Amino acid sequence: MNLVKKLLWLVAKTIAILVVFGALIWGSTQFFSRQEKALAQEFVDLLVQRDFSAAYEYFTDDAKAVVPLNTLQNEFDRLAQDYGKLTFIRINLGTSGTTLIATATTGDGCTSQFGFRFIDEKLQRFDIEHLCFEGEYST
Repeated sequence: MNLVKKLLWLVAKTIAILVVFGALIWGSTQFFSRQEKALAQEFVDLLVQRDFSAAYEYFTDDAKAVVPLNTLQNEFDRLAQDYGKLTFIRINLGTSGTTLIATATTGDGCTSQFGFRFIDEKLQRFDIEHLCFEGEYST
């Protein structure tokens, strides 16, 4: 019986250590990605407000070379104006930058998935899967 108690105690300690370790990893990821998450939200807010010049300033020089300002304007001119707060579903921190995946839903229920790639707090890549346009509804 004494051996069973020792084994259970060892299992409980191992589980507790794993929980603490997981919490530390999660907390570190949230802490070290907070700036990029704020920048991503600001960028989407600027697109929704149709302040394309200000949104364009978030791009790296390389991204600006690939996506001119007028392309950004043409692509997002009819973007729904009621996207809410981004919900971040994946965060990848690396030495070459931070990648974020988020979702946001409009007031009429249309949901889009956003992908961001930041390098030195500048947007290197930006993708939206399923754009929600003004007046359109997605099921």
